[in-house]
Amino acid sequence: QDQVFCFTPKGDLIGLPHGATIVDFAYAVHSEVGDHCVGAKVNGRMAPVRTKLANGDQVDILTARNKMPSPEWERFVVTGRARARIRRIIRLEQRDQYISLGREIAHRIVTETGDRFSEKALAPALDRFRLDKLDDLYAALGEGLHTEGELASAIAPPAPAGGDRANEAI
Repeated sequence: QDQVFCFTPKGDLIGLPHGATIVDFAYAVHSEVGDHCVGAKVNGRMAPVRTKLANGDQVDILTARNKMPSPEWERFVVTGRARARIRRIIRLEQRDQYISLGREIAHRIVTETGDRFSEKALAPALDRFRLDKLDDLYAALGEGLHTEGELASAIAPPAPAGGDRANEAI
């Protein structure tokens, strides 16, 4: 009662929790199949990804290479495997966006300081923020964990106020 058993087109049996959807089935077949799922044929009829499966359904997953999981999928899947994979893919996609934005920010800040944009120019920022890789720095900038001002002062620290006289005794 608390499980449904569905068949692949080849006749393989896949057991899923009650209320499982086409996306749960796709991830049970293979994570790549789930990642690129766009719909399915259930018992020979087209069905959307949120369709709940019943005992004995034959499910043929339809995929597209350019399709990625939608954050909305997390609301209707019931298996932990599907939910975890969807979250992971969304996090990676979001990180890629942060890296792209952070790279643009870093490029602008480095060129505003008069340097040529290079990995070497950003090395002081990696040390200051205690990061290992440039992608980590870009992601932190893109996500807003470090500001443009912090990056600018890390790669071109301000000169001491008053020059040599600041250290003289009065």
